Amino acid sequence: MIKKTPWASRIVKCNQEELILHGDSVFDRRKIFSYPSCAKTLRGVGGQVLYLEEAAYLDLAVFYEIVVPLLEMDTTALIAISTPSDSLNFYSEMFELKDAQGDPFFRTINVSLICDACKAAGKGSSCTHNQDLIPPWKSAAKLDMVRALYADQQDLMVRESMGSITDDAKSLFKSDEVMAVMRATVQLPCTPDFVFIGVDPNGGGSSMMAIVSVVLHEECAYVVGIDTAPTSSHEHIEQLLIQHIRSLRGQKLLRDAQFIFLPENNLGHEAEHMRHMVRNERKVFTVHEKNKPGVCTTNARKESMVATLLNYFNSKTLHITDTCICANPKQDANTRLVQTKQTMQKQLIQFRKMVLPGTQPYKPSKFVFTGKAKSSMQDDCVMTLMIAIFWGQQFLERRIPNVPYDEFQDL
Repeated sequence: MIKKTPWASRIVKCNQEELILHGDSVFDRRKIFSYPSCAKTLRGVGGQVLYLEEAAYLDLAVFYEIVVPLLEMDTTALIAISTPSDSLNFYSEMFELKDAQGDPFFRTINVSLICDACKAAGKGSSCTHNQDLIPPWKSAAKLDMVRALYADQQDLMVRESMGSITDDAKSLFKSDEVMAVMRATVQLPCTPDFVFIGVDPNGGGSSMMAIVSVVLHEECAYVVGIDTAPTSSHEHIEQLLIQHIRSLRGQKLLRDAQFIFLPENNLGHEAEHMRHMVRNERKVFTVHEKNKPGVCTTNARKESMVATLLNYFNSKTLHITDTCICANPKQDANTRLVQTKQTMQKQLIQFRKMVLPGTQPYKPSKFVFTGKAKSSMQDDCVMTLMIAIFWGQQFLERRIPNVPYDEFQDL
């Protein structure tokens, strides 16, 4: 294109990745670099303006290792454009990012062919109220044909053709239901006999330790405590765990409840170490399986745990209490509960069912439930919530062997 303009004579270098033009002086060089999305080959690259094409699908390593550091430069600007992806994508989240004063970090332009009323009613794929916004390179006359071609893939229709963010179809928990749970708080309606404390230990790497405490009353599950943090040492684990338990005990309605401690024991001796940490806490009973402290999570059990949690969501019987504690001593006491609830909300929305194809003819495909579809994702809070609720039910129904239920019968 440039070769057909008067600037053709100013081309200094031109190939598939680089275009360099000289300006009005010898020292004036105009440079455009167009690179594949690969963090290893982009290290050291700089620029005054970054253009991200299809930004929602950019490799996360490129975004965090290349783009974010460049944005620290005072002279660097960012222009990103993309068809939307699901609400968990960093590009979608950039539309909501705000500074300490509540002002957006980015200037955003959101063009959608779905009006607010149709979006609220869940009729986005059939909305025709914003057709005046259809860009000139698209045909309004062919929109009905596109709807017919997408057929049952209405989420793709809404996202690709109508420019609206949708939930990932593979997500097990709907975002509107998850956000409804996280935003509303209720009072704990009773003085409970038991509080079930689930713990998912830190598995190493980017994994986090999570603690979720739940009260089961009638048909409802009430979350009374949430904590999550990276724990790199024995001291960090003990500090977080003991602080969580003592904060629960400080609640008036939980003062005399029996705490049923349910650490996951899939990792080495982590559960044994935590049992030892809580041994001197008042009225704390650690569940054992096969002479080991804690409970084991298998694929078969995870399926049952997921079904149990889904049932609470579908019946709208999962609640966060208005006195829910978050006791992480390494976080600001004024904001830690809000931040931890946001973490749990994100993990719930990204939790999904994935099918793993069989590697050999006699090995059929299998499915797994996980919130770690990508390397940057976590699911520790979700796993811990499922542990607390599922095993709490098992305890109340006396289905856990070797538990001295008679000792608790007077509660």
